[in-house]
Amino acid sequence: METLELVIASADVTRFPATIGGSGRFRAVPPGELPDATYSLYANDALVGSFSIVGGTPGPRSPGALLDIARVVPYPADAAASLPTLAFLEGRFYNLTEEAARTADRDPAGPPARVLERQLATAGWLQRYENRLAVPSTDNPRTFALQVSSFVVEYASGADARAAFDSLNESDVVDFPTIGDESRVVFLNGVTPDTGAAYQAARLAFRVGPLLVVIFYADLANQPPDLAVLESIGLAVADRGRAVADRQVVPLGSMALRLDLNEAEAGVSTRALYEIRAGALTAVFGEPDDARASRAALLGGTTDAFTSSTLGRFSRTESNRGERQAGSTPGAGSA
Repeated sequence: METLELVIASADVTRFPATIGGSGRFRAVPPGELPDATYSLYANDALVGSFSIVGGTPGPRSPGALLDIARVVPYPADAAASLPTLAFLEGRFYNLTEEAARTADRDPAGPPARVLERQLATAGWLQRYENRLAVPSTDNPRTFALQVSSFVVEYASGADARAAFDSLNESDVVDFPTIGDESRVVFLNGVTPDTGAAYQAARLAFRVGPLLVVIFYADLANQPPDLAVLESIGLAVADRGRAVADRQVVPLGSMALRLDLNEAEAGVSTRALYEIRAGALTAVFGEPDDARASRAALLGGTTDAFTSSTLGRFSRTESNRGERQAGSTPGAGSA
């Protein structure tokens, strides 16, 4: 592996090494905390760019360790009393490169992925986790009566997360109790892209320290969304977010293996979720009873269990490395 010398310069000069991985990327942490200032960044004495640090980080951050953000989204157990048939559909992580690539794909006329990646990095964007939950329709259990779609983004500081929250620029904000450090709710409506059915939804966005959380609560029967249920879910997620931001949990979601999907062929699928959280087995949408029983037997005895699965074909460029199929990497523990 190659080593790169990084230099951060302001009133003082800080030099430290970074090891470049096989994919050409690296992650490095300065040897000490940097005070608020504007800095120039050099790599092997070549100017790369500049960045600023502004106050607002809520408490100390462990250098280089990403937060366990997979906890900071709704899970079926958060609405067990009000939505007993709510179940998990999908969940996955996005790193900086993946987020920039998919954003560029959605807008071919916009900036290229490399530019977007630099913009996200400058904004303090670190990682994203998103998931979807749904309540099956009574008429057809394969369709949804209600859907809860959520994502959480970790930023490098509370100030970065606050800037992202402020950039939402929402009008017609609904009167709603404050969730987390700051929050806002807006109403939305539209039609589903697959069936064309009309829906009404509420979007709750809130910040907890360096975490920005957005929850979409959509009633697919075109009825007004239940704000009491949304508030209850939001409060539960915000409480977990505070514990995650303060690093008071066992970070199982941060321990699971994450494959480099840049080498994956089209059609790769991923799923990452807390199978068990606080002792409750996560209900999976459309899961047969025997499969649920198998999961319960496999992961029984734990208070928290996280699994990450990737299925697809990966093409490697080296001549001595062929294609492989990727499987599942579970992690379980007690908190």
